[in-house]
Order: sequence, then structure tokens, then C-alpha cells
Amino acid sequence: MTDILYWLQHCQNLNGIYDPEEFLNIIASQASELCQFFDMLYQSTNPAGKCEKTNTTSKNRIVVLCYQLASLRNKQMTLLKHDAGLFFQHSEHQKKELILYQIWEFQLLLKQLIKLE
Repeated sequence: MTDILYWLQHCQNLNGIYDPEEFLNIIASQASELCQFFDMLYQSTNPAGKCEKTNTTSKNRIVVLCYQLASLRNKQMTLLKHDAGLFFQHSEHQKKELILYQIWEFQLLLKQLIKLE
């Protein structure tokens, strides 16, 4: 997944893709087994017992999770943090979720500072 997302961002000069359908189409064209991984994550949210809006939000969150998982192998996290911030800013997430994102970003900064010491 990291290689595919790196290729999209750095070789194709595309920004992060956060539309779940578009994300799945690109992933499917590159590696079908990653679609199965996405579907497994989505099914673990119990979509049958939830409304359409909640399922859409779950798909959006899984896309962000995929970017976060890919970033574990990537030393350059600036673009991911920027795109994640834009995702949260343009979505209908509650204030609590934005605060959690800020805490996550602060923890990443602390880890980077500790590594520098």
C-alpha cells in the first residue's frame, strides 16, 4: 500500500485521495488483495446494522487509516498530516474528533523530537 500511495503522491503528483470509491478503484487496479483488506476493515464496522451516513463516514475513516498505516513505513509524514488535517476540516466531524487528531499530531511531534535527541 505504501508503494502505491507513494507512487500516486510523488510520481503522479496527486494529492491524497479520500473518496472511498476512487481510493478503492485505484487500489484495485494496482493490488486486488488490498481491496480485500479494505473490505475486511469495512465489514468489521458492522455496516448492516448502521445507517448510510455512518457507513459513509466509516469508509472515509478507513481510507485515512490506510494512509496512516502506509505512513508507518514512510519517514516523510508532513504530507499525510497536512492531508489528514484537510480531511477533518472539510468533513462533518465533531469537535471531539478534531481534538483527538490534534493530540495524535502532538504525539507524533514528540516522537520525532525524542528521536532527534
